[in-house]
Amino acid sequence: GDGRLTHELKKAHPTMKLAGIDYSERSISLAKALNHGNNISFSALDLIDNPISAEFDAAILMEVYEHIEPSKASEFLKGVSAQLCKGGVLHLTVPHENIPCAKHHFRHFSSELLTAELSEYFDVIEVKPFERKSKKRRWLQRILCNRLFVLNNAKLLNMVYEYYMRNLFHVEDESKCQRLYVMAKRK
Repeated sequence: GDGRLTHELKKAHPTMKLAGIDYSERSISLAKALNHGNNISFSALDLIDNPISAEFDAAILMEVYEHIEPSKASEFLKGVSAQLCKGGVLHLTVPHENIPCAKHHFRHFSSELLTAELSEYFDVIEVKPFERKSKKRRWLQRILCNRLFVLNNAKLLNMVYEYYMRNLFHVEDESKCQRLYVMAKRK
């Protein structure tokens, strides 16, 4: 992507060594441009065809795995695990199968399917459904950004965020979620 998450992580943990990896050279060029001088390494890599061995303590796949062809999923996970030191932690989010597949997504997941696929290279520690399916969420998105304006008042944005976190983010029942979060350790 554009390196926004790595930028935020670097702000929160300035001494942390961070690397952003994406298949797309274009995305990496954008991330480099937006994060110039932040001491973050960005590389365009294909973890399926050209996996490298690295020693990272953690990897984050935020809304990435659904873009991987099912026939290449195992090799992709193998490439991700090769980036991690033994016992390294994977944090992953994906869309849940409760919502229709978006353009450029090969599939969406249930916790059962995701756990089964990850278990070849990782020990799954936790799976959490999040982001409640709700018309209120769509309504909030339209308030935040629409054809007429983008809401940028800090006080109003905080109120919307607090409402979202209180009422729409946490989900106990997987059948009512839109996304899954997984934490797993490399075997």
